[in-house]
Amino acid sequence: MVIEWTDAYKIGIPGLDDDHKKLVDTVNHFFTQAEYGVDTRALGIILDQVVAQMEAHFQREETLLDRHDYLDRLGHTTRHQQVMQQLKRFIEPYKSGALLHDQTCDKAEFLSNLLIKHIIEDDQPFKSCLRTLV
Repeated sequence: MVIEWTDAYKIGIPGLDDDHKKLVDTVNHFFTQAEYGVDTRALGIILDQVVAQMEAHFQREETLLDRHDYLDRLGHTTRHQQVMQQLKRFIEPYKSGALLHDQTCDKAEFLSNLLIKHIIEDDQPFKSCLRTLV
């Protein structure tokens, strides 16, 4: 499922919004390549980019939350760890080549749902607090 960026996803903190847009672009690139029938190991390389971008984004977020003593920063960090575990479990079949191409698009919707859930459920709650501080 290709993600269409909308203003509803904005946090209002330029660096974090830029991270989210970049992640959306990379996830969309993954879907486009999957639809074209790119080898699953090549898709694994794109997913490595998603992991690297997600790790950098989470680090940026956690630094910001720590700096401003956000009340739920421990819970938010725990959710980041859970997302990374889910993401790494998701990409393993792509990297090992164990996933058949027919399964790629069916399983790939998980990736977009994971990203959108992070933006809406994890990041939206702190936007009003941090926007006043940044």
